[in-house]
Amino acid sequence: MTLQKTAEEIELIRESALVVSRTLGMLAGEIKPGVTTLYLDDLAETFIRDYGAEPGFLGLYDFPNTLCVSPNAQVVHGIPNDKPLENGDIVSIDCGALKNGYYGDHAYTFAVGDIDKETQQLLTVTKASLYIGIEQFCVGPPQPQGLCPRAMALHLPLPLKSVFGNLDKSRYFRNSKR
Repeated sequence: MTLQKTAEEIELIRESALVVSRTLGMLAGEIKPGVTTLYLDDLAETFIRDYGAEPGFLGLYDFPNTLCVSPNAQVVHGIPNDKPLENGDIVSIDCGALKNGYYGDHAYTFAVGDIDKETQQLLTVTKASLYIGIEQFCVGPPQPQGLCPRAMALHLPLPLKSVFGNLDKSRYFRNSKR
């Protein structure tokens, strides 16, 4: 079942998403070696509240923080802590905001200081794949399952294809309500 949103609801969702986007943009200038993810979490909570929104993850399913932070190979939805980020790390930050009854939710992976060429290639290729996937979405009836992941996988260099595996059958690409 597809839920249709009105133009007004879409605008409210956009406002929530803009709070998240601005929060991640602010954090981009703060991410450097020596900074802790708890510090970034505190900054994000203040920033989100200053924009008239509430942190979307704080308290959700008893989650204790504003951000989900995952350094390096840590699996998503990590809890911020007091361990300083190091030069060469990458850190994925998932941020959510609730404003006007709607959630905005984005994640972005940032480089901490100078990263090696292989890691930079991973960030560059996966970001390009995201945009290829976004291009596959359109207004109207749902597209054939697997169209978006297949387009993304075709873009990946051969060594990275194994990282993503068989995306056509992945349950992670199906729509779900939170």
